[in-house]
Amino acid sequence: MKSAKFIAAAVLGIAPLAAHADNWACEVVLCLSNPAGATAVSQCVPPIKKLFKSLAKGRAFPTCNMNSGASQGNSARNVMLSGRTCPAQFRYYVGKKAFCQFQGVIDVKVSNQPYTRVYWSEGSTFTEGGSNQPVRLSGADGSPANDQLMN
Repeated sequence: MKSAKFIAAAVLGIAPLAAHADNWACEVVLCLSNPAGATAVSQCVPPIKKLFKSLAKGRAFPTCNMNSGASQGNSARNVMLSGRTCPAQFRYYVGKKAFCQFQGVIDVKVSNQPYTRVYWSEGSTFTEGGSNQPVRLSGADGSPANDQLMN
């Protein structure tokens, strides 16, 4: 059922991205919007690996012009995580110092609605959300929300 909803969202909400299939940033956003995981589709593995390597080196999140025509309101944004900003379910401690299992979190919106959230490190990801599961994008202080796991 999730796959059908993802395909419907891709066709209806993100279809203009297909016209830019050679655009790495748009491929990244399309792959990140998959509730099954950013690399669940084999064609997404290379652009997502490239993304995580780029973000790990401190480079900016790539931009894709998704706000024209039928794709208005689609966006993705990366926030780097630290022990202080990490959701409790991914936080661990060494002595009194807090660390995070993931380096960052990417929030994807489709039609201005939270769609997926992808926690990432260069070697692993965790995806929350999908078209039938609402995702709260930020806490009261603007940091990533400390939501329950939604798989």
